Amino acid sequence: MRFKGGKHLAVLHELGSPRVREAIERYLALVGGDSRPTQDQALQALAAALDDLIAGLRGLPAGECPNDPADAPEGAYETLYAEAASRFPMLGDYPSADPIDLEDQDILVGDAIDDISDIASDLSEALWWWDRCGASAGAWWVRFNFQAHWGRHLFDLRRHVHAKLWLA
Repeated sequence: MRFKGGKHLAVLHELGSPRVREAIERYLALVGGDSRPTQDQALQALAAALDDLIAGLRGLPAGECPNDPADAPEGAYETLYAEAASRFPMLGDYPSADPIDLEDQDILVGDAIDDISDIASDLSEALWWWDRCGASAGAWWVRFNFQAHWGRHLFDLRRHVHAKLWLA
């Protein structure tokens, strides 16, 4: 099934596309918007925003790769990183490991602020495609980059946030 707009927008709506768009907008507002949660609320808000992104992916159609030669503007990573660091000073480095290769037992070091920033950058690009080329292109970009990049950041970060909230 192809999703190009018009009559197919109703199908996208049914399949959850607006839900993921709303989750993306809430995440971006949390990471770089005008209102800031208190330090006591920050981790809970981040956990909820990450959970909403995961839930929003359920039922999201594959969409269609945009036929547009333009490149999305690159997010200002340094700005995103600085903003995330100021909003979530309780986060930092955490241990990680390869989730597939059991023989590779090296402990890796993840950076929660980098995770937050990379997710925000990729989701900002998705909204750019969504607004420029429509819901099908936005859905494709969200799913493609989830599989290729930000999904790993999301799950590593979510595990770290869970540990900070409940195990620390």
